[in-house]
Amino acid sequence: MSPAVSTSSSSSASSEPAKSYKGEAKLEKYETSAGTYEPGTSEHPPRNVPKPIKPANMNENSVAGLYSTIAFYAASFQYFVTTGDRQYLDQVKTDEEEDLSDYDEMAQYIAGGVAWFENPKIVITLTTDQPTKSGSSYTWPSTVVLITVKMFITHKARRFLCLLQG
Repeated sequence: MSPAVSTSSSSSASSEPAKSYKGEAKLEKYETSAGTYEPGTSEHPPRNVPKPIKPANMNENSVAGLYSTIAFYAASFQYFVTTGDRQYLDQVKTDEEEDLSDYDEMAQYIAGGVAWFENPKIVITLTTDQPTKSGSSYTWPSTVVLITVKMFITHKARRFLCLLQG
């Protein structure tokens, strides 16, 4: 997982006030029309998982655009880990296209209801107020953490355990 992202857009960077973005990168909008979110239990995977909504400024060549991209990336990866569906992750452009094929088999188990997390959370914490810019690329020091409390695995998931062990 790589939160280092290059933004590209036809709009140019403008002089922005030095707003502090330090802390957890949080997405502001989710689509929740499926109903109230229910964490996974021993009986079922998470239900009605909120879908991340792509911010309008996400690919803008600005600090605010980069922040939105990072927040959307975190929310998209969380959605992927929760549902096994990577459609939102595929909307994020990174410097180097990530090879998520290592996660494909795990995603099949999650999407197929063979294994799931109770209530996973991906947290990207930006460790500086602002990124540094070099040419057309930004770099923003950060930490990435996957928080899980419980994982449920059905009897069909023996191979899934091997994937987790590496």
